[in-house]
Formats: sequence, C-alpha cells, structure tokens
Amino acid sequence: MIDRAGSRYLDLLSGWGVFGIGRNHPLLRDTLSQVLASDLPNLVQMDVSVLAGLLAERLLGFVPFLNKVFFTNSGAEAVESAIKFARARHGVPASSIAITPFMA
Repeated sequence: MIDRAGSRYLDLLSGWGVFGIGRNHPLLRDTLSQVLASDLPNLVQMDVSVLAGLLAERLLGFVPFLNKVFFTNSGAEAVESAIKFARARHGVPASSIAITPFMA
C-alpha cells in the first residue's frame, strides 16, 4: 500500500473481502461504476443467488443422505446456526441455558 506521500506499507489487514481485491484499484472502480450506472431495480439482494443454488446442488451430489444446504457468512454465524438447528431438532427452547461448572 502506498500513501499520498509515496511511503510504502505492508497491508496486513484482513477479515473483509474488499481488502483481498485492493483499495481504489482502477479496474474495480470502473467495474463498480458500470454496475451502479446500469438500470438495476435495486442492489439489495433479497433472494438466493443462482451461483449459491448451483453450489448447493453440487454439494448435495457428494452427500446423498442430505437434502438441504445452509450457507453462512462467517464462522460465528455457522456456529450460532448449528446451535439453533440442534436446539430446534431436539426441542430445546432458545431461552434455556445449561448451567455448567465453567459458568461463573
């Protein structure tokens, strides 16, 4: 990364997808400008992307004993969802908590 004065820095920030494609790259800027200038009804996606559906079908081809796929955005969401699915499957209300020796 290079600042306005020309000093170079090693960019070690991670965690957001945007940092994997750089900051203010001309190709990215031009592509985003084209998308924003196109006649889109809106940019809010309230449905499932076609690619996610294709990936789900492909994944289910590898595990024939399953019939559903659930995608999450992060590990935290995956863990939270797994807990909620397990509670729902076993009839445990979301409001119940387990008291263990590790809870102080």
